[in-house]
Parts: sequence; structure tokens; C-alpha cells
Amino acid sequence: VNILSAYAQVNNPAFGTYSASQAAAWSVAQCMRAEMSGGGVRVVNAFAGPLEDEWHQMVPPPKLEPDMVAGRIVAALQKGLEDLAIGAVAEEIAERLAENPKEIEREIKL
Repeated sequence: VNILSAYAQVNNPAFGTYSASQAAAWSVAQCMRAEMSGGGVRVVNAFAGPLEDEWHQMVPPPKLEPDMVAGRIVAALQKGLEDLAIGAVAEEIAERLAENPKEIEREIKL
């Protein structure tokens, strides 16, 4: 299970290098999924919005409580999901990427 920032999927200029590092981690996870699938290993990516923690203290709400993130990951594992968006920020990013990826790329801000 990889817990990634939702900004792995679209770079947030306010956290540009962090977003890029998360995108790299996502790319490694995609490679791991392909390489390990024959051995029965599942790779699950959980894309989360900002957490209620010290690092995100200056970020405006909504923020996620860690226990909520854990619960959503357990539920996804039970359902056999490979990727999931956790929280309003991650869900909005996923929806907007599905609708018009270039639009969110132009508009993304924190």
C-alpha cells in the first residue's frame, strides 16, 4: 500500500518539488504493480488530500484525520481496489482529471 498525496496526479505549484516526488513514487508503484502481478502481489495506491498534521498546519480545510485514511485503505483492500482517492481534495482532483486534465492543470492552486 502506497499512501501518496493527491498532488501526485497533478502538480500543485505551491508544493512543486513535493508533488514531483509523489508523482515519481506513483510511477514506481505502477512499475511494481506490473512486475509483481505474476506473483500474486497487489499494489494499492491511496491518493489522499491534506492530513490533519503538523506539516499541513497552514493548509486550509478540509483536512483528513489519519484514522479515517486508515479505514478507507482497509475498506479498499477488502474490495480489491487498486487505486483510491481519499477525502474531498483527492476526490475532486480525480473527478476533474477524468473530465478535463488540462483544465485542472491550469487552475490547480492550494
